[in-house]
Amino acid sequence: MRASFLVGIGGMSSLLVAGLAPPSPGRQSKSTRAPAAPMMFDDGNAHLQISRRLTQHKLLGKDEEFDITTDVRELRRWSAVREDLERSLGQPPTPGEWASSLGFTDMDGHSAANQLHLQLQGKRAARDRLIQSNLRLVVSVALKFKGRGVPLQDLVQDGTVGLITAAEKFEPSKGWRFSTYAHWWIRQAISRSIDQHGRMIRVPSYMVSRIHTIRRARAVSYYATGQTPGEEEIHAELHRTGAGLSERQMRGALQADATTRSVRSLYTTFGRGDERSLLTTLPDESRPRPVQAVEETAVEEAMEHLLASTLTPEERRVIELNFGLAGNEAHTVPQVAAVRGCSQNEVRADLGRALRKLRRKGRTLGLAAFAH
Repeated sequence: MRASFLVGIGGMSSLLVAGLAPPSPGRQSKSTRAPAAPMMFDDGNAHLQISRRLTQHKLLGKDEEFDITTDVRELRRWSAVREDLERSLGQPPTPGEWASSLGFTDMDGHSAANQLHLQLQGKRAARDRLIQSNLRLVVSVALKFKGRGVPLQDLVQDGTVGLITAAEKFEPSKGWRFSTYAHWWIRQAISRSIDQHGRMIRVPSYMVSRIHTIRRARAVSYYATGQTPGEEEIHAELHRTGAGLSERQMRGALQADATTRSVRSLYTTFGRGDERSLLTTLPDESRPRPVQAVEETAVEEAMEHLLASTLTPEERRVIELNFGLAGNEAHTVPQVAAVRGCSQNEVRADLGRALRKLRRKGRTLGLAAFAH
């Protein structure tokens, strides 16, 4: 029934987003008039721009509201009849079949289908007026949820869906005003939107429900003791209220909440005129830092000077092979002996003698700092 009832109402939320209010009844827009500028939903003046647009729609009085909601309920009933007829026929009914099922008959030269068409136009106009006159309520509720990870434009869109749902279900005979009834549906639609889209990582609906339950328990415990509760206190409060969450489920929900809340997009800007993103502040780990590059160059130059001025060619060759210097791979003592064609004892003797010379000369040149 919902799908049929919402036929023709899809443009209502886009009407709000585009900021193109329809002309007032009885007034024709002039062809020379410039089209209304699209509404920009920026955080600075969004609510002011929206308010100016929505003040064109007057609020309904109680009597007007009763008459209009009566038409809306009738439209909903007709939509239900059409759906039942479509199921029984196995295909969408013709306008004549729909009109006949509602009791319309040909009268005064007007066919039943034509009479139904005229009635539908009037009732749909009443439904649209009910929604338009309460769109400012959607914006009022959406502004209270601004800054929770969902753009204001999307909050208004989802709140409008909640408003449409309220128009579909409202019963004026209960004695409540429509705005009072619609407020809950708008708030529910916006809250669900934030739960679904307010995090970089989507959390399943059952986990979101657990997180909300834990937050309520944490708040109750905090106001009772004046201290931030730990996991034991939260679990005790959950047990007291009969929430039905085990300790394992509670910890899983707490971990999911903490993990998904701490995630931020690398393309998030700093705001307030600073268009840089987090991505531009991250270091490039694939390239050495400037200080590190300077230090490595200094070490290479110092080692080259130390080897050339301290060791004999044979000793330098042993050091370069053993430690992988001068473009060589690091060699073990047996490998160095095989390359030089001598015994391992001779390699060890040359290596020990070369290292002693380097230590003495390095201390003399003040190269100990490079060891760190």
